[in-house]
Parts: sequence; structure tokens; C-alpha cells
Amino acid sequence: MQASDQNTSLEHSLHQMLKALHISNQYTATPHPVTMSHVVSKKRRLAGPTASTKKEVMHKQPGECILERIIKQAKHIVLRKRVAKVIDEFTKEHSDPTLIAHWGSFTQPLQSTVILDIVSQRYDQIQKTLLQLFVECDHVRAVLRDGRVTQLSHEEEDLYDLLLTQVSFHQMNTLSFLAKLTRMNILQHNMQVGVGDMAKLGNASSLLLSTPNGKYTISVRSDPLHGIKVFVQGTTKPVFSSIESNKNIITDPKYEHFSTSFREVDWKRIPGRNFIHSMELLISSLM
Repeated sequence: MQASDQNTSLEHSLHQMLKALHISNQYTATPHPVTMSHVVSKKRRLAGPTASTKKEVMHKQPGECILERIIKQAKHIVLRKRVAKVIDEFTKEHSDPTLIAHWGSFTQPLQSTVILDIVSQRYDQIQKTLLQLFVECDHVRAVLRDGRVTQLSHEEEDLYDLLLTQVSFHQMNTLSFLAKLTRMNILQHNMQVGVGDMAKLGNASSLLLSTPNGKYTISVRSDPLHGIKVFVQGTTKPVFSSIESNKNIITDPKYEHFSTSFREVDWKRIPGRNFIHSMELLISSLM
């Protein structure tokens, strides 16, 4: 076997299991023989009419045998490699926001832990989305930021879809915090939009903002598959017949403008390092 084909993690876990098996065989409950071999008994090797049934063998074998532990450990190693592969591919394909993985150094033989930090570059102080994954033998347990626990299968698509959904929520939450810092008025923040085209993956979220003077309204819709769309609504000043009628009708300056229709923003023409930075430039230009 070549050095590149060796798996040090699996080898170390197998040594731990073998050591635990030796200790369990050595320190058995009394009375026990002084010397014994690590092989199955003669009764379990008998074939023919006197052979033991599966139920009898399982009754004689307390707990899991060493072969079952080896199989579970191998399945855990394979699943952990799949999770690491999905995280690496997702990070390469989606540079905004940044996905940081922290693998636990102290893990159990059949469980590994990884904490994912989803942050927007230079905006990590206002919002950070945490996602904790527990990699087991046959499935992956994910603990979301709000405390919800979801169980994923061994398929790579399940974890990839979960990351897409969490990134979509992170962008909207970060934009909501940015709007509060820039004195924008949050008219609506919905994490599960019930109107428009139904999202094929997860739930679409929306955010409706308005400038402090009320002249412009920004509508943002985020879909895990189709990305983010931004719309801007402007205002127009009506022409009144006379100045006297204007003074009698208008009681507040914000009612001097009528809203126009929404227009989609050409996102390729908006500068910025990432989505949040581009939205900050767009908000500053409208205020």
C-alpha cells in the first residue's frame, strides 16, 4: 500500500477500538479464566444441526462486535470526506458571502463536529450566521442558528441545498442590520414570502426599505436558487393648479410626492466588493 492511500484517522480509530476490545476481554467480570484467546468459542463454530441460531449468537455477543464497529467507522470516515468535499466546492462556487469551516480537533470515533461561520467580508461585526454540523455514520445532524435541528441524509445534495438556504437568509439578515445602521425605514421583513413565484428550494425571503425622506423605496427578494433581485421605486411631484391649493391640501412634506412603479436594478453596473457593500452604495446614493 502506498503512503498516499493510508488514512491516518481511520487507522487511529481502529487502534482505539482494538485496544478497547482487549481491555474488555482482559478485565471481565469474575469468575473468568486466567488465560483466554481472542477467538470465537467452539460452540459458535459448530456447523450442522447443533449450530447456534442468529438469535442465540446475538444473545451471547453483548454489544457490537469488532467487525460492526469497523464498518461503522469506515462509513463515518467516508461521510466526513463527503461533507468536507461539499463545503470546499460550495466555497469555490460562492465567494459571497465567505464560508469559514472550523473542524473540531477532539472528536469521537463515530462522530465529528464542524462549525460553519457565514460572514460578509468587512461586515462580520454586524451579522454572523452560525451553523453546526454533527457528522455521524449514516446521516448529518445540523443545528441552525435559531436552535432548530434538522437531519440530513448521506446525499451531498442535501447539505448543498441547506448551505444555499442559510446563505440566502444570511444576506437578508445582514441587509436588515445595515438598514438600521443607515437610518433606513424597514417597512417589511418577511423570511417566508407567500406571494410571487414559489421557490423550488427552501423559502424565498423579502425586505422592503424606504429612505428617511420617503422619496425612494427599495424592495429586495432573495431566492436560494435564483439569487437576489433588487427593485427601486421612485417618486414624482404632482403639479397643482395653484400654490394656495397646494398649501391647503398638503399637510406634511412627505405627501408632496406620488410613488412610481418599481424598476429592477442592473446589478452588474453597481460597484462593490460584495452584495452588502453594493447595497450600502445604493442606499447612500438614494439618501
